[in-house]
Amino acid sequence: MRKQISRDLRHMAMPGRPGLPWPSKFEVQHFAGSIRQEDGQPNYQELIRFCDYHVLGSGQVRHCNFTQKGYRSRQYARAHTFARAMTVLAARGELPDAEVSFVLSHSDVEWHDLALPVLTFQRGKATRRVIRTPMWEQLDGSWSRKVENMVRFADGHRPWGAKVGKQAFWRGTDSGIPAQDCDPQRFRSCYVDNHTAHRFTRLKVAGMASTMPHRVDAALSGVKLRALAIGLDKVYQELGLIHPPLRELSIEEQLRRRLLLDLDGSSQSTRLYWGLLSNSVVLKQDTKNCNWYSDRLRDHIHIFRVRRDLADLPRQVLRANLRPSLARSVARRSARLARRWLSHEDTMHYLARVMFALA
Repeated sequence: MRKQISRDLRHMAMPGRPGLPWPSKFEVQHFAGSIRQEDGQPNYQELIRFCDYHVLGSGQVRHCNFTQKGYRSRQYARAHTFARAMTVLAARGELPDAEVSFVLSHSDVEWHDLALPVLTFQRGKATRRVIRTPMWEQLDGSWSRKVENMVRFADGHRPWGAKVGKQAFWRGTDSGIPAQDCDPQRFRSCYVDNHTAHRFTRLKVAGMASTMPHRVDAALSGVKLRALAIGLDKVYQELGLIHPPLRELSIEEQLRRRLLLDLDGSSQSTRLYWGLLSNSVVLKQDTKNCNWYSDRLRDHIHIFRVRRDLADLPRQVLRANLRPSLARSVARRSARLARRWLSHEDTMHYLARVMFALA
């Protein structure tokens, strides 16, 4: 835990170590409240993206004005969840006595360094001034306990050998596919057709299911509203990637499978957490971003790592099937890791550690 936080802060100045200075309270407030467009007008989308926080050193926490920012509880649950977590830490006396000011980004992933160092839920691996906090879903105690209880009751007495399927199993939406807007620095293509579908891993794996059904069982179980609005569902049907009517599978249904494939969408999914917690083996796609526990996952100890382009997915599936003792060991160790280090209380403890590291 300490090593990972130190890794995120390795470019920042620390006592006895030169580096980039941590921004002052004034700089934090100015950055979070004065983001402008090229014409000088406020950039409201970016203003909503950032919120400034101030730990006052006496068990008090202040943050940006949620009403003024337009953070409605239902639409911006991540903002309210993080603020509640900070309030709980303050009430429990688990925040530093020193004053700490920082900017929180509510983005799914911060891919690039910004003018100031920021805290966020997931960061691009190439960034130097982005510090990870636990994913906001796991900071929500009700969500975490619901998932933990669901996995315990559905999978607690079902060992790896009692599960079904010898293929890598995946169901999910077309999250992470550019629709209506596209960042050319992030996507190799901003259009989806028969020539470019293989560049998007969620579409690629759905196509692999038809060419190698003995190794991959994957399908799109839903299409995002943004994609529906521009007719991408029709494109998916023409490419044979979806077969209406679409049906989402519950976590309980997915836990019956031995090999669960985890693919990134717009960010690392919460599927990874409950997959690790279960008695299934997680095949984890290697990606350009990382969350608060990514550094702890070891290949063939907690996961079977798969290349970003999925080229070695069939080989990893074959390895898991030919070496059942290794697969059982990976499933057992990943569940132990998730139970011991990734619970809601662990996320709160990690967040407190980040605050102390900044103080």
